[in-house]
Order: sequence, then structure tokens, then C-alpha cells
Amino acid sequence: MTEEQVDYKTLYEDLLVKVETLTKERDEVSEKWRKYKETASTSFKKHYEKNREKMIENVKEYNKKKAYDPVKISEYNKRSYEKRKLKKSQEQVDKE
Repeated sequence: MTEEQVDYKTLYEDLLVKVETLTKERDEVSEKWRKYKETASTSFKKHYEKNREKMIENVKEYNKKKAYDPVKISEYNKRSYEKRKLKKSQEQVDKE
């Protein structure tokens, strides 16, 4: 064979080996992920059962802290609308 000719049989065999190793790696990773999901969900359930009331209180406190002022919300929405409108008008000018 010359340098220009390619040995497709060896290339095919190399690719088969790569495919086989990648499928093994994928299977290993999926198995680890499955185990992680099982253990994480059970441990979280145990933690939630022990600390349920505390977690609910924390969520209520967070929601109280993050209570938004309706005036601020309307101002934010107005600024957002104006920005979108300006951007849209600039795009139309650029097209022309």
C-alpha cells in the first residue's frame, strides 16, 4: 500500500473499539447516577421529615423578606417595556 491509500479495515476496527469503550463508560456513569439519585432522594426525605417545620418557617420568612412593592414592580415593568420598544425601533432602523 502507498501512503495515499487508507486501510479502512483497521480504521473500522479502531472505531469499533472506541465505540465499545464509550458505551462502557456511559453505562458506568449512568449506573453511578442511578445510585446517586436513589441515595440522594432517600436522604433528603429523611432530612425533610426531621426538619419539616423549620423548612416551612424558613420559606415563610423568605417570602416575607422578598415581598415586593407594587409600585416598584410597575416601575420595573415600565422600564422593561421602554427598553424593548427602543430595541425594536433600533432593529427596524438597522433593517432600513
